Amino acid sequence: MSPAPTHLKECDSAESEFVVNITFDSYPQETSWVLRDNCLGNVVESGGNYDKPDSSFMLNKCIPSSSYTFIILDSFGDGIGGEFGQGYYSVSYEGKVRGEGAQFGFLESVNFGKCSGGIALKTTLCENNMIPVELDIIFDAYSHETSWTLINDCTNKIVDFGSGYVDKSDPFNVTVCVPPAKYSFTILDSHGDGMCCKYGDGSYKVSYDGYEVAVGGEFNSTENVSFGGCVNADFKEEST
Repeated sequence: MSPAPTHLKECDSAESEFVVNITFDSYPQETSWVLRDNCLGNVVESGGNYDKPDSSFMLNKCIPSSSYTFIILDSFGDGIGGEFGQGYYSVSYEGKVRGEGAQFGFLESVNFGKCSGGIALKTTLCENNMIPVELDIIFDAYSHETSWTLINDCTNKIVDFGSGYVDKSDPFNVTVCVPPAKYSFTILDSHGDGMCCKYGDGSYKVSYDGYEVAVGGEFNSTENVSFGGCVNADFKEEST
């Protein structure tokens, strides 16, 4: 049974209430989530590094009224409910449950809200010592099966992600400006047959600071590449 939306505060007229509830399974360290503003193109909230099995987490806050995508991920690929506990999540926006579940494999996304007359921000030039990460995707015949994440390994935070490419035949391109760090890019196919070549010549390419760091298309459920390097003393990694 899904939990009822929780109301803790009244929001200003330009804001809406956002609530996320998560009950973890026996492996909370596998769970992370992110909330992205689709109108501005930035990550608003994210969570991860949970370490208490079978515990619960709740976030309730007022956020600018906009169009959002919430995505929950399980690094092992078995969701948060089933054999290893009674995990569950729910997401509420403006007092209504927008998404809920437990058995979702690697990830599940929920879309809600709408833009207020704005256009999604597309960053092409990076400033203030930021570094561009550029992603190019050519989809196969089943674009809705494709999703991806970009994670800062130095902070264990999700930087950006993409999913929900329904009936998309045009190539996809995005440039994300990031600080110097070590990053992991993961591309996933929910059907487990990659992007090439039985149902089309799909492919992807990732560039970091102008250098190509990954290219592919023939994989099964997921493919991962790491690049860059941490610049602080607490996390020493060699650059790739």
